[in-house]
Parts: sequence; C-alpha cells; structure tokens
Amino acid sequence: MEYLILLLLGSSKKERLTHLHIQKEIFMLKKATDSLKPLFRFIKHYRGPFSPEIAETLKSPMFLDNCWSFSTEGSDKKYSGGVVHLTKEGKEEYDKLVEDIHAKNNDKLIQIMAGMRLIHDLYDDLDPKELLYVVYKTEEFEEYTEKSIVSEEVIKSDAKDHIKKQYLENLV
Repeated sequence: MEYLILLLLGSSKKERLTHLHIQKEIFMLKKATDSLKPLFRFIKHYRGPFSPEIAETLKSPMFLDNCWSFSTEGSDKKYSGGVVHLTKEGKEEYDKLVEDIHAKNNDKLIQIMAGMRLIHDLYDDLDPKELLYVVYKTEEFEEYTEKSIVSEEVIKSDAKDHIKKQYLENLV
C-alpha cells in the first residue's frame, strides 16, 4: 500500500495531494483495476468512500519513512482532510521505484501508473469540493453519499460550474 501511495504522489505534477484526493483517486483506481480490488477496503464515510488503512498509512507509514509528510495545517480540513507532501527522499525513492518497475518490465504496475497519470490529469486540478462533487454525482459511487456530512452542501454548491469552466478553459 505504501508503494502505491508513493507512486500516486510521485506521479502527480504537484508532488502534493490532499488526503481527500489520495483517498478518492485510489478508490477510482481500485474500481478500474482488477489487481487493486483485493488490496483496498473502502467504507461509506463522512466525505464519501474512505479507506481507514490508507488514512493510517498516510499518517504513520511503516516502511517508507520520510517519503512524505502529512499535515492538517493550512488546509481546509472539512473537505481536504489534510495535505500530503512528497519529500526529497520520497522523490528519490519514487524515481528508483519507477526505474525498477520499467527495468523489470512489470506490465501490471506500468498499467497502474498509466491509470494514475490519467486520474491526475482528470482530478488533480479540482479542489476538494469539486472532487467530491464528481464522486457524489457519479452514479456508480452514489451509495457512498449515505453517511456523508457534506454531500448535500457539495451538490448544492457552485462546484459543478467551476468544473465546467475549468474543463472548457483547458479545451481552448
């Protein structure tokens, strides 16, 4: 799990993601990738699909010490849940890991990394409220609004308009 989180963080152009983004992006990867389905358990939670194991790993990694830092300072905790920054050591570990994956021609991980890049392109520029809007309005994920304390607020917000504007600007 820690290495997949490292791959997700390292493959993002931002080298920092909100806790919410990591949770939702791994959730979407899991839905799209058969090999990841048995690795992650997601439950209905206050901000949609949530993996307690991912949350714990972000706060207290067991194997990849100093590869990322987790902070709730300066973030909108209500939506983001905190921010995870890739460290210099994390970037070096990420580069070694990617090199190793390519050297071993690990097709499964190469496909997962391609999926990560696609997910980053689609979702990294969304703010947490916009990302939640996408999750809540995706029919396949609707059941995860059940325990959400923010779903009604997010759905009624202007997130939809911001998303449309952002994607239209990127098309031009």
